[in-house]
Amino acid sequence: MDGPKECEPNKLATAMQDLHVAEAEMDDATRALAKAEAEVGAAVAHLRVAEEEIRQAEETRPAEVTVKVDGRPHQVRAGTYLVSAFKTLVGVAAARELDIVKHEAFAPLNDASEIHICGHEVFISHVRTGGSS
Repeated sequence: MDGPKECEPNKLATAMQDLHVAEAEMDDATRALAKAEAEVGAAVAHLRVAEEEIRQAEETRPAEVTVKVDGRPHQVRAGTYLVSAFKTLVGVAAARELDIVKHEAFAPLNDASEIHICGHEVFISHVRTGGSS
């Protein structure tokens, strides 16, 4: 039975080769883990910066002001709005026209134009007027 004894050196050589492969794979995995940890650290730093930017933006965002629409007060943020978006915000149907009251006169607002809200503005909505020819 000389056969099994002759195989022992081959098993040892194979085991040593497997050990070297496993060590190389461990080294690769260690480097990959270090790289992943660095990426996580960078992502956490970016997240903290973004959180701080959001906090600062919230501190400086425009205050809410009161406007009247059809005699009812509405709280909205001061700022510039597309008239159609402002109508939606204050509950005016898209099919209705919106006028702003200025110097006791009604000034119609185009849905595609912008309006700047500072507070205390008064609006009236009504059925669209005008006809087709």
